[in-house]
Amino acid sequence: MDISPANINVEDTGEKKKKKAFYKTVIAEFVEYALHKLSISEGFFLNDEQVKTEEFGLITTFYRIREELKNMGKNYSYNQIKD
Repeated sequence: MDISPANINVEDTGEKKKKKAFYKTVIAEFVEYALHKLSISEGFFLNDEQVKTEEFGLITTFYRIREELKNMGKNYSYNQIKD
């Protein structure tokens, strides 16, 4: 799984939309790893040669992500995870 820098349209104070690039932080790297682990536990990544899809959806909660991070020895707040 790879999460690339996001280009997101955000509203400026003058209500103009600007495209900004958001880059990964150390926390984002750990969140990415936690999402990968949750994806594996949900069975999205199998060693099955017949599974050809490169895209999938993962529905989870901040709580599950936070618990996975705690299992890794990382203790982040919900706001840090959201960012």
